[in-house]
Amino acid sequence: MSGRKSEAICRSCGHVHEGNGNHLYDYVSEVDEELTCQICLQPLVNPLDTKCGHTFCARCIRGFLKMKKMCPIDRLALTIRDCRTASIMVQKLLDKLVVYCPNNEKCSETMQRSDLEAHLIHRCKGTTVRCLRAVAGCRFKGTPAALKEHMQKCTYKHTISTIPRLPVLEGEITTIEVRKSSQAEHLGISVVGGCETPLVSMIVQEVFSSGAIATDGRIGPGDQILEVNGEDLRELTHHQACRVLRKPCPLIRLTILRERVAEERTTGAEVQETIRVELTKTSGEQLGIRIAGLQGSTGVCVRDLVEGGLAATDGRLRPSDVILEINGQDMRQATSEQAAELIQSCVEKVDFVVSRPRRPQPPDLIKGMLEADTSAKAPDDASPPSFQDKLISIRKTARESLGISVAGGRAGTRGDVPVFVTNVQPDGCLGGNGQLKKGKQISAFLSFTLLLICCCFHIRVHVLLLDHYI
Repeated sequence: MSGRKSEAICRSCGHVHEGNGNHLYDYVSEVDEELTCQICLQPLVNPLDTKCGHTFCARCIRGFLKMKKMCPIDRLALTIRDCRTASIMVQKLLDKLVVYCPNNEKCSETMQRSDLEAHLIHRCKGTTVRCLRAVAGCRFKGTPAALKEHMQKCTYKHTISTIPRLPVLEGEITTIEVRKSSQAEHLGISVVGGCETPLVSMIVQEVFSSGAIATDGRIGPGDQILEVNGEDLRELTHHQACRVLRKPCPLIRLTILRERVAEERTTGAEVQETIRVELTKTSGEQLGIRIAGLQGSTGVCVRDLVEGGLAATDGRLRPSDVILEINGQDMRQATSEQAAELIQSCVEKVDFVVSRPRRPQPPDLIKGMLEADTSAKAPDDASPPSFQDKLISIRKTARESLGISVAGGRAGTRGDVPVFVTNVQPDGCLGGNGQLKKGKQISAFLSFTLLLICCCFHIRVHVLLLDHYI
């Protein structure tokens, strides 16, 4: 262990390896080939089973599938969604593998692999740790027991550390550290997703001004949280991931992926259309509109329409419509409170001027898929089809498939195109009720605008949303 830098040593396995690499172990006996990953040729670490019956290290198969969507052994089509955590039996066999303590110069003990981390932290005679305030200048090094005593009298305990602030870059995986004022302080975010949901990843839905994330200022809505303090969230359910995010600690290390936004859009700038909507209400009647401020800009928009309300029944206003005017008054610099007060002050008529993205047509890819279904002869003078938004609400179990295939998305090979349904499986929960058909355009999913993740949609498909404040 001599010559290694303490700060580069993994606290779980005691070896130096890349931050996103597998743990390394010194095994006492030769490991059975059945417990070996066929990618790294090392004993399995956090094993995942594929649908075709093979087992790999989680990090190995994830890295491979980013390059090729197939099994490394039999070359069958494979995605990470087709992989599941290995059986308890396999995990127990791996945990029982006997390993040497990596601090072999001062410690000659052997133990089961699952006990190594606790040994290194609490019992190993050769473990050397640095002061938690080393970034502030403290040079203490010693055993874990000595560290506890040192922390009580450390001369740097009132010093504010200056950890380098790495920016979150688009299209890259970035690990940042967020310091909380106390262990009990909330991160101040709401998240959606989880391995049991169609989103798979944990995604930041909203950042609240009172939390540690807002104070740090580097994470925003749409960012994917891949790891928390070295723990991979991509194989955890929504509730499991939330428990990890809620663990009290003064410093939290987050691995973030921010989708790359194309600098040049092949379809050109998004075209907006302006619409005037006049609503007439009776005395005391509410419009049923929820107003919200625009994120990252001034002005207000329609956040939601109350089901059964006047605006929802009228059908011309939509969620996410940007409000330009109300009864002739410019709302482009207004707050949501000012807009709400103006609406409430109107006695009979409320005249809205709103803008929204002009509805795009299906891309050529989708049109080709639809030709078979539209081959029936139609009169030459047939009028062009009209468009109407439709809200589809469904209930599904965690493992039940929606049964649809889609194409399109943001910044693809054809530029920014909406997501269209290319196929509907009759045995899926959407195909069974016949509400969603091939060629329809999806505007929102999981009650969550997916513009930050996918694209701009137009038919709303709502399922049960897992959304928690962290």
